[in-house]
Amino acid sequence: LGVIGKPLLVKCEVGQFLPSWRESADYRNSVSAQRKLGGGVLFELSHEIDYLGWIFGKIEWVRATIMQQSSLEIDVEDSAFLTLGIENKANPNLVANLSMDFIRHDFQRKCIVIGESGTIKWDGVKQQVSMLKQGESSWTNLLTTNDSSNDSYLAEWKDFIECLDTKKSPMAT
Repeated sequence: LGVIGKPLLVKCEVGQFLPSWRESADYRNSVSAQRKLGGGVLFELSHEIDYLGWIFGKIEWVRATIMQQSSLEIDVEDSAFLTLGIENKANPNLVANLSMDFIRHDFQRKCIVIGESGTIKWDGVKQQVSMLKQGESSWTNLLTTNDSSNDSYLAEWKDFIECLDTKKSPMAT
């Protein structure tokens, strides 16, 4: 993040309409839709919370609004709006806003980091990272990939099976 200077604000959102998430199954019977199975946006979309802590620093405090806004037949929250205070060396007052939901009709997964001298934008759907430097009028593409979202899962399983056969240490501990 040095290219955009000290991080000032992080804004993330992730969401997808739950009935269209796993089209081959009835969403009402899914883990996502049932409290007793550990569902809800906070558990199902928690990777955003994980990467915010991993990239920016320890989450010190949280303010949240968590609710069920839709008429989906679920017994869990379908929306969560979090403000996270992050322990960050460059900016001890760093705040991240995170919006998570099961209600939007367009799949979104993105994170924007606003720094003192520019902005970096990650779009997880388009698999792109772009940057806008202060004073510029157009975004610069830094990275685009075409990897399948399942590639990392397949690599992890292949490594696990190889570890069983060869007794080597796994990539993921």
